[in-house]
Amino acid sequence: MARQNALCFQEGRFVVKTPLAEEEQREAYRLRHRVYTEALRWVPASGDDREVDPYDAWATPVGVFADATRLVGFSRVLMAPGPFMIEAEFKSCLTRNHEIRKTRDTAEITRLTVDPSLGEKGLSSRVLLAAIKGLYQLLIARDVRYCYMVIEKRFLRVLKSLGFPCQPISEGVALPPAGVVSIAALLDLERFRNEASMTHPAFLQWITSLTGAGEAAEIAADSLNQTLVAPVTGPIAGSAGLSGMSPAMRADHLVKT
Repeated sequence: MARQNALCFQEGRFVVKTPLAEEEQREAYRLRHRVYTEALRWVPASGDDREVDPYDAWATPVGVFADATRLVGFSRVLMAPGPFMIEAEFKSCLTRNHEIRKTRDTAEITRLTVDPSLGEKGLSSRVLLAAIKGLYQLLIARDVRYCYMVIEKRFLRVLKSLGFPCQPISEGVALPPAGVVSIAALLDLERFRNEASMTHPAFLQWITSLTGAGEAAEIAADSLNQTLVAPVTGPIAGSAGLSGMSPAMRADHLVKT
């Protein structure tokens, strides 16, 4: 089982928390099935409408809940020295000369997902930001500095627009079945804090603080919508993941693991 760091905070109209209760985790599996199996068809259908893989046994989940009960966003963290998806399912994204870090200050963000049924304008962007904040808070608690992810190039632009200096560690690879061009990236959170203190100070203060949403979240959501061009819904990527956007820019295509 994954080491648990209890986390629960209010972010605007959402509650962000880890760990998840048993029924909440089952709901996360059902949300992932709707996105990764039914919508994207990246993984085979299951008999119980749940998308579960071996990584769930040691992953730490992060859930975003609307009205404290309805799961609308999800992601999970895989900690070193345990196995990463980027080492197996997404190994083709890596260059041969990149050696995966497996020290305890390293993690992989995977299965970042936003409920594709969200219809209210701007709501999905705020769910995504709440999930990112929850992940950041969990990584701080785990003393993580380096984060791996496999993401669509467009989502790389999204993260950079928010101030995250994600460094590509591969060329673009067309991943089946959709053939979406994706890249592996490594995020240095210490570098993020150093740079964001000068370039995105309000956003850094917001993502670090648990005292409320604030103006920085509104600005970040507006920036996110402008960068994506279309509303965010679904999974951001396999490692990370989004869906429910326009055919040209679906959220579920952005993070692959």
